[in-house]
Amino acid sequence: THLRVVIPSESFTIEGTDVMNDEWSVGLNLRNSLVGASTDQTSIEGYLFRWWCTNGAIDKRATSGRWNRTTGGQDKQAVYDWARQSVDEVLGGLETAFDSLQAMARTPLGANAQQIVRDTFRAHKIPIRDRERVMANLLTSSENVTAYTLMNAITSVANLEDRDFTDQQRLMAAGGDLPHVLADRCTACHQPMPD
Repeated sequence: THLRVVIPSESFTIEGTDVMNDEWSVGLNLRNSLVGASTDQTSIEGYLFRWWCTNGAIDKRATSGRWNRTTGGQDKQAVYDWARQSVDEVLGGLETAFDSLQAMARTPLGANAQQIVRDTFRAHKIPIRDRERVMANLLTSSENVTAYTLMNAITSVANLEDRDFTDQQRLMAAGGDLPHVLADRCTACHQPMPD
């Protein structure tokens, strides 16, 4: 079971894009397996929702971790307590999300655009057909190519009708990871910083 919840009251408008009233809201991306499958254990992740085009980005760094029925038990109250605490932690982890989105809108990729796009494709294992669609989105963009443009070029591909759920999740997670990855690059050469 997968569910995305958007919290409209927690919203922010990104300035400096080619969209008037470019409004985003925070939310939650919930996953659960009714049968307790290990691949889809209960988890809660941060979700960012763009109202203008309904793009979504999953921020896997704002996460609850996973509830494991084997080690966490099946007591309903324990699960509810975990979920309540997890929602607070995930939403708290998204407190700087709007600042990150605004910073991305002001960060031109410039001469390093090709390298940053290649690094993003490689890091998130984005399939060739999706890479071509992302590139087409970037080439048709009316604004200067910024980190924000790249994020939206990726997440808009996730919304295409022929999306497999796994591919959709991967693309939305790639978009949600970009603010963090780009913040970890050298400000002079834009190469990834060593761990």
